[in-house]
Amino acid sequence: MAAHWLLALLLVGSGEIPTVTSDPHPSPAGAPEVSFLLPGCRLEVTAGADWHRLWLNCGTGPHLLSEPSSLTWHVRIRTPEQALELVRLFTAPPRACQMIPGPRLVEVSTSDRDRWLALDQATYDRVCPKVPAREVNSVTTKRFAVTRCLLGEDDGNLYSVEERVRENGETDTVNKTLLMSNLRPRIGGCDPAAPPK
Repeated sequence: MAAHWLLALLLVGSGEIPTVTSDPHPSPAGAPEVSFLLPGCRLEVTAGADWHRLWLNCGTGPHLLSEPSSLTWHVRIRTPEQALELVRLFTAPPRACQMIPGPRLVEVSTSDRDRWLALDQATYDRVCPKVPAREVNSVTTKRFAVTRCLLGEDDGNLYSVEERVRENGETDTVNKTLLMSNLRPRIGGCDPAAPPK
């Protein structure tokens, strides 16, 4: 017991914050419904005072989800709509900001859609790509391309990002183009302590 106390004191004193890698008691309440999980797998949510965490449980205990690769081999993506659903699970606010630890990119929408990280309609139409999710040619497995307007949580810049999603859930970013710099002061971000001005 004293060793645990000493270790905690050392970690806090060094500025490091211990991270949770598993939770033995996740709650299924509030978990998002998705159409791509393999049979026997389910999403679960744990709740904190001002945050929630999203977990995958396929019968061997829950595993924290932090990015699409966390789901690789636990999904079957058969349509462009499912590919979009998969990547949006990790980037669409408010879920990405509340359930995913440290999202790197967060989807931007128009102000008339959900008012979270929103651009006005005219700016969105002018700068964001209008490319629907689509199937792309592949010899070995189904692959899909998804292009979206995303805010970089690290730098506050707006990007057009094209991702490729494989049938097993593997994702790759194949193109990331800067659209607008320093957008966070205008539209905000995931950090509630740094609202838009």
